[in-house]
Amino acid sequence: FCPCCVTTATVIIDIDASHLSLLIHFLPSTRVAMTWNRKTGCPIHCFSLVVCRHPDTKKWLAVQETKNRGWWLPGGFVECGDDHFRAAVRETTEEAGIDVDLKGILRVENSMNRTGGRQRVIFYAEPKDSLQVPKQTPDKESMGAAWLTTQ
Repeated sequence: FCPCCVTTATVIIDIDASHLSLLIHFLPSTRVAMTWNRKTGCPIHCFSLVVCRHPDTKKWLAVQETKNRGWWLPGGFVECGDDHFRAAVRETTEEAGIDVDLKGILRVENSMNRTGGRQRVIFYAEPKDSLQVPKQTPDKESMGAAWLTTQ
């Protein structure tokens, strides 16, 4: 079953190039064995990150990750059928509890090798509501979030 196009694939070979990144995501052991070319296309993992600054306090939004992974920018995987913009907004809401307005793109990073590629878009954002409080209740997305300074 392919969650991207909602079809059933009985043989992995039958999955076309548009599904390769999804296949690699769910079956990481196949990553080493697979190579791509112009005909098959390149499987790619896409991520969005959000640098969010509070307009009044000038503090930066940070997320305390689960599993003791420390504090990071909100962000995550671009899901099938999604785009970088929607993923950035969704991940910031899920991980930090803050609804944001994306103001621009700070950087686009691309890397490719024989087994696939990675694309990361880093956005600049501000909260839609400057009074909205960051998430304080831990869940599977994060332990919480806070407005922090760089010092």
